[in-house]
Amino acid sequence: MKSLLFSIKFVFLLVLVVSPYVSECSVPINDINNGLKIVTSKLHPFRMDVKDVFDTSKRPWTPKTRSDVSTRTEQTSYGNQQVFKDPSGRLVAKESLFKSPLRQTSSEIALKGGAEIVGGYYFQIHVGGQPIYVQIDTGSSTLVVPLSQCTTCNVPDRYNVASSANGKVISCNSPSCGANTCNQQICSSCSSNQACCSKNGNCGFFIEYGDGTTATGALYQDVVTVGEYSVQATFAGAETETANFLVGKAAGVLGLAYSSLSCNPTCISPVFNQIVESFSLPNIFSVLINRDAGAFVVGGVNSSLYEGSIEYSPLADKQNPQFYDVTVDSIQVNSNSLSIAPFNAIVDTGTTLIVASPYIFDALKQYFQSNYCNVPGLCPSSSNPGVTWFGTDYCVNLTPEELSQLPNIEFSLAGGVTLSLGPEHYMFHVSGNNIFSASSGSYCLGIQPSSQNLGSTSDGNEMILGNTLQLKYYLVFDRENKRIGFAKGKQLPN
Repeated sequence: MKSLLFSIKFVFLLVLVVSPYVSECSVPINDINNGLKIVTSKLHPFRMDVKDVFDTSKRPWTPKTRSDVSTRTEQTSYGNQQVFKDPSGRLVAKESLFKSPLRQTSSEIALKGGAEIVGGYYFQIHVGGQPIYVQIDTGSSTLVVPLSQCTTCNVPDRYNVASSANGKVISCNSPSCGANTCNQQICSSCSSNQACCSKNGNCGFFIEYGDGTTATGALYQDVVTVGEYSVQATFAGAETETANFLVGKAAGVLGLAYSSLSCNPTCISPVFNQIVESFSLPNIFSVLINRDAGAFVVGGVNSSLYEGSIEYSPLADKQNPQFYDVTVDSIQVNSNSLSIAPFNAIVDTGTTLIVASPYIFDALKQYFQSNYCNVPGLCPSSSNPGVTWFGTDYCVNLTPEELSQLPNIEFSLAGGVTLSLGPEHYMFHVSGNNIFSASSGSYCLGIQPSSQNLGSTSDGNEMILGNTLQLKYYLVFDRENKRIGFAKGKQLPN
């Protein structure tokens, strides 16, 4: 679904947060917003290995979609040895970090270290009274759940309309099915008013994400419950999914972006919009993620989840917002500005890393390699030109002292907001393997290039600010005032 490594199925809030191994629940918190009770749900992380997190073969960048982790069960020939000779003895191919010959798909794999744990975050909702785990995704807008009759959905949780007292499928001839939306390449047939029909004559839907995975089926209506809030909502029921659409416990996707992204092809009102309207809630949600836990707050903020004050940056597109994108005025490395013009960046909970257009990534790489070649493996050697951990294929063995020699990276956003990441934030620590000595550890760069320069093809968005940044900051998606807030996030108890 989303290449977890970068999630723009950039597709992932009600206030109890616990270990990812306890059961799901939602409870009210003490904070009150304008007399309204704020509800928080705990979030759980996917489990995946470094090869999956840093897989660059399907790096997406499509503003209409998101990317998710594309793990799959397949035989591989990964070994425990480095695949090349590095004179420094510090670099290692990412695919060599794990010795297991079998790729894992379970969300319960107890891997250790940052890059081995971060990825998609999910929690439990109810659809027609039926519990379903869903990813929380600020890079899409549609609720997508697998149907009981889906023959390609590799998940236990399914929605069965026959088991619901209030559920119904929307007919292709219904006024709710969008007229003049039929595309013969994605629809099984067209109605008399050119609505898109599924193979069973229902109102069809088709969604494709940035990693190439797709889901098709029909639109349904039923009661959707998120925490304590239940609303009658329209959602997408998947009859078919491509391989690796989802992994682990997550069976569906809860899209939280703006309604302009919820036309697939019939336009529907997103579930979060319905909750806000039905319960007269503030049009705000907030998110905190740690490496092994998280919290999703509906209707406001929870002051117990962050330190200091919240600083806000306005949305780059306040007139017709789709994603949660902000303007990055400049990037500084140890207070030295890179020679790049201001650009827009999407804040996406479903993307693991910071993903940048190649020209931005290259500017960072050039600065690092011009000033910090004293850090092992950062600059290529004469015997291995081009081989460096500042890229997509290799991680590096560093001591804590060597790691501390790397600089801070600062993102200056519109509105006077500065987001600062130290090397302990943008270098993911990988532990628990036999390649590295006990006195040091492997680190993988949490910043990666997109497959192409973006420009007008992505409406000016040149970066995704993914979990690499979000692991430090509490995020407030203030839809009411079209702005995003950042505060220093707290570590949650396990």
